[in-house]
Amino acid sequence: MGRTIIVGTGVLARAAARAIERHGRQAVLVGRRDGVDVRGPIDLRPFTDGEPVDAVLEATSTDANRPADAVRFFEASARHVAAAAHDVDAGMHVVVSIVGCHRATGYAHYAGKVAQERAARAAATDATPAIIVRSTQWFTFPGQLVDRLARGPVMPVPSMRLRPVALETVADVVAEIVVGKRERESACVCGPETMTLAQMVARLEGRPAVRIPVPLPGAAREARTGALLPTGGVEVVGPRFEDWLREHPDGRQHELDA
Repeated sequence: MGRTIIVGTGVLARAAARAIERHGRQAVLVGRRDGVDVRGPIDLRPFTDGEPVDAVLEATSTDANRPADAVRFFEASARHVAAAAHDVDAGMHVVVSIVGCHRATGYAHYAGKVAQERAARAAATDATPAIIVRSTQWFTFPGQLVDRLARGPVMPVPSMRLRPVALETVADVVAEIVVGKRERESACVCGPETMTLAQMVARLEGRPAVRIPVPLPGAAREARTGALLPTGGVEVVGPRFEDWLREHPDGRQHELDA
């Protein structure tokens, strides 16, 4: 039985590991605590245990606020993970990116994701191709913003139009590619509804009582005008936001933190 090595330990990494394991395959999460720091060269050979490696999933992230810093991090991450994937003869190097990121590079994170995709493709080989899975924003996004932006009962809510999707569904798509239940090729997925960020925050349990719409300034206004919405060729997957909230009323992914 092959295994998937997941570089990263956040919610995406944990969701993907669970999805892969539901298919009866092994998933191993590695991160800085294991001596794997993607800002420099990494070695994944100690984590194979002599087993063939179906895939290496790059699930890294950064809190960089400046586009140049995010680009530097994600380029290094893709380059070093790709090299390590080649070293363990992985069947593929999977990167999870964002639908529309190339249209919203005023955001540091999205600029970094564009750079990550480019670096992963540049490092790909026939033996270890780069598989890019782009998704729209996850249902957990508004809950993360509440934690970050709320001040007591007041919260500024950025003006954004989104087509959000469940993280678990994105993880299922990744797992199906890894185990061969989907074609070994890149994918773009989104949820079934177009919503504003304000509408999503308003549905959360424990939301701030006063929510102030804030137009996004400068280059970030791209998100307000719909740059993050999917265009043609994007697969609609997963539940509606309202249905997902029945199990996650505060918009958080608590069961993945266990």
